[in-house]
Amino acid sequence: MLEGIEALHSDGLNHGALTPENVRVLPDGNVMVAGHALATLRFPSQVELASELRQAGRLVCQAFGISPERDPRAAPRAIEHAAPALVVTARAIAAGNMGSDVRAAISGLRETSGPLAGPERLSLGAGELSSLVAAKRGGAPAGEIRYRGLSGPIAAAGPAPQPAAPPARPAAAAAVPPAPAAPPPSTPAAPVAPVAPVAPVAPVAAAPAPGPPSPSAPTGTTVPPAPRRSWEERMAKPAPEPEDRPTGGPNWLLIGVALVVVSVLGLGGYSIRGLLLGSPTSGGGPGQPTSATTGPTSTPSPAKSSTPTPGKSPVPGAVPTFAPAAAGAVKKVTLISSDGGCTPGSRCSFEVDISFSPAGSRHAVTWTFKTFDPCTYQTTDLPGGSIDADGSWNLTQGHTQVSLPGAKGQLAVVALSGPDVAASAPVLLGSPAC
Repeated sequence: MLEGIEALHSDGLNHGALTPENVRVLPDGNVMVAGHALATLRFPSQVELASELRQAGRLVCQAFGISPERDPRAAPRAIEHAAPALVVTARAIAAGNMGSDVRAAISGLRETSGPLAGPERLSLGAGELSSLVAAKRGGAPAGEIRYRGLSGPIAAAGPAPQPAAPPARPAAAAAVPPAPAAPPPSTPAAPVAPVAPVAPVAPVAAAPAPGPPSPSAPTGTTVPPAPRRSWEERMAKPAPEPEDRPTGGPNWLLIGVALVVVSVLGLGGYSIRGLLLGSPTSGGGPGQPTSATTGPTSTPSPAKSSTPTPGKSPVPGAVPTFAPAAAGAVKKVTLISSDGGCTPGSRCSFEVDISFSPAGSRHAVTWTFKTFDPCTYQTTDLPGGSIDADGSWNLTQGHTQVSLPGAKGQLAVVALSGPDVAASAPVLLGSPAC
């Protein structure tokens, strides 16, 4: 089957209708692929060729009696013990792992079939297929097998019983006439049957007859008004509903208005109480209280905004970002405190490690320091140092003695590289509280 698909694909064509019904097994055990759709007006794409090979893989799995997808809960089949590699290859073809390469699929099946691909086993398999086909066909002659062409399959015995069914229906219809045949022998007065035509004339006379029973007809016409009355009753029911709705509406409005009034009165009373309680504190004198109140509000406001604000909160402020962690050729800056007991206001030794990309020529690497007081928000610039780096270097380590400024609590120290400015992570010294 795969060799037939390969022949089509090599000519730039595809089968177009690769289904189990189009894979025919001949009496001698050989396989023929029929039902091709070669009447297409365009050449297939690689996606269509890969899809057809994937369908062929599913047919191969079906022929071996294995499922295209492995189910760990299912019991293993005999083929999985005889040729496990063949099962894996067939499932790979069905999963589309081979793409549109039919030759690779054929080679994979032949290489993984193991003892099943031997000439003795192949001849034996062809004989078994021949016997199975003969048993399946019930011993019919070999020439009776028919294949599906471009116009569709040719059915052999299936349609024959179907036409036989229609004759059975006329037989049933013929059985109906015998039933009326029985009454004639019992009653020879069958000629009176022509009176039946007179019966249709009676209905014609019955047309005027409905004149007297016309009251019954109007009664039938009165039935439609009944639903109209029911419809009018339905229209009358909604009328009282709007009457109830407006009555309930004002109640909610009154409740809402009452709540608003109560809240306004409560806020007004609270404000009046505050004014009354605040008047004695400023009642020391008409002129003195005004100057005392205006004085502190005008003068201390700038002083409180500068220094006391950090002192009010026990948590220090966040250290600002002076520069990115990497910039230009600089990849990373690391600041290490060489003195374990270094404190603000003292002289400390720091090691600055600067990692950068090799420049290819000799160049200078510089660094400086910045300190930040989280309690006073004061930033101080401190000098650093420099190193002449070779073009192949990618790391410099500089040791610098720095005189740190004093701090109210904690002090953050940050190293900055140059000429590409990148900042290290801050090193916190001193007490964390303000």
